[in-house]
Amino acid sequence: MNIYINGTAVISAQNHLGEEAFPKTVHVPFDDHFRAQEPSYKEHIAPNMIRRMGRAIKMGVSAALRTLEDAGISEADAVVCGTGIGCFEDSEKFLLSIIDHQENLLTPTAFIQSTHNTVGAQIALLIKCHQYNMTYVQRGFSFESALLDAMLLLAEGEAKHVLTGGIDELTPGYLTLQKRAGYIKSSAYTGERLRDDPTPGHYLGEGAGFFVLSSLQTTATYARLQAVTLLHNPASLALAVNAFLQEQGLEPAAISLVLTGHSGDVRYESQMQALQLGYLNGCPQLDFKQYCGEYMTSGSFALWLAASLLKTNSAPPALISSGTVPTNIAHVLIVNHFRDDDYSLILVSRC
Repeated sequence: MNIYINGTAVISAQNHLGEEAFPKTVHVPFDDHFRAQEPSYKEHIAPNMIRRMGRAIKMGVSAALRTLEDAGISEADAVVCGTGIGCFEDSEKFLLSIIDHQENLLTPTAFIQSTHNTVGAQIALLIKCHQYNMTYVQRGFSFESALLDAMLLLAEGEAKHVLTGGIDELTPGYLTLQKRAGYIKSSAYTGERLRDDPTPGHYLGEGAGFFVLSSLQTTATYARLQAVTLLHNPASLALAVNAFLQEQGLEPAAISLVLTGHSGDVRYESQMQALQLGYLNGCPQLDFKQYCGEYMTSGSFALWLAASLLKTNSAPPALISSGTVPTNIAHVLIVNHFRDDDYSLILVSRC
């Protein structure tokens, strides 16, 4: 069946709220990570609620409410979220309070809000959605698993409008842990393209991206979500992409633009580089993590970017990593990966 993206909003390192196209001013990593450009939350969330919300909850709730507004609806039939680390800030607060108070007189707020499904629950309470509510926590597959679930709900006739998205945040503690594990670049950003960076480590990112997926096309429709597939440790990414496109009756020449998930970590880029220089060599390419950083639900940023490019039928030449985007953008292929383990393919098409 046809599944349409009828509304979307994203909070990321780029200041693009209220804009359909990619912003003219591009933000680069702050030292060794991307920090989200957060909006004024009081426009959509009551001030007394904002004070009790962690950053992940505020970003997720704000993006979700803006998405519904963009789609021209006030409620959804289901809420499906994906997150890699959940509300890490509240988890840190609770664990630190255990130490500081020697396990006595602990306030429960941080513990209550530290669970991974807090964002989805808060959204459902605010929009009064008392129906299906699910949160997926599957590392690099978290957001894509939420997408698949939303697509199944629509295909089975269980819902007409599904609000789905991905959320992840950065905290000082999480940054410290990632540095100790050797996942972050040892030097600050120098302006080099991620696909050309020969060093280990990547630039961490954060953000929240939401979408209203519907079975009906409206005047607010951005694009058609054609197919999604997940691949764990594929033997050959090129063969997997070939099979994926053949299932959709497409050849590489039909792809107007490929959004590639180059992370900049030379240890995990061999499959992506082989695909980029081989099977998809003739396709125009854009490295989306150059603008949002690496995080487990970065696919939500990529999907927002793909939908926006299809709706506006234009791609700023300055963003393109290789090739020239055709005048009419018909199909956008997203090829993402998380540390060479979890690969996802998403095909988005013009309506």
